[in-house]
Amino acid sequence: MLVSFVKVLAASALLSPLVACSNGQPPLADSGSAPSPATPTQASATRVAKGSVGPLAEGSIADAKPTGQPCSLDSVDDNYAKQVQLDPAVPHVFRGWMLEPTRQLAGKFSVVLIGAHDYALSSATGVTRTDVGDYLKDPALASAGFVFQVSVKNIPSGPYQAKLVANQAGTAYVCDTEKSFVIGH
Repeated sequence: MLVSFVKVLAASALLSPLVACSNGQPPLADSGSAPSPATPTQASATRVAKGSVGPLAEGSIADAKPTGQPCSLDSVDDNYAKQVQLDPAVPHVFRGWMLEPTRQLAGKFSVVLIGAHDYALSSATGVTRTDVGDYLKDPALASAGFVFQVSVKNIPSGPYQAKLVANQAGTAYVCDTEKSFVIGH
């Protein structure tokens, strides 16, 4: 099943190059620190790439290993809450940052929604986040950000947990975002 996930991850990640930037503060999933949201001016000036959605085979990330690195799904539609309601009738903008296990930029990865059925939202790092480089005291990590827009209209209504999943040398690595979503009403 991991092979199925890796194939879906590789295929979906190719569909969403990013051309954006974000300046929010980096909340660390393991530190419990609160994010500082971008101002409306910053958020509205950001160019956002289109993401894609694909279903995952049941249990696809069951064998994924932890990245061992901090990550963050900062916000969806500039909402920084731990649980966000997603209206399937409109597209949503996801923002955050991710590193791979070797503390490098993750490159192509997926935001995986885990629920009754699992779904991968393709993304990639490369968005300027100088706050991440500053916080982690490594300027090379200033491009660890991601921003993408995707519709969830083809994902069944219900609750989902969000995890960031990257593939490195055929192995899936997961970082828990501590975020959850409810799609629909």
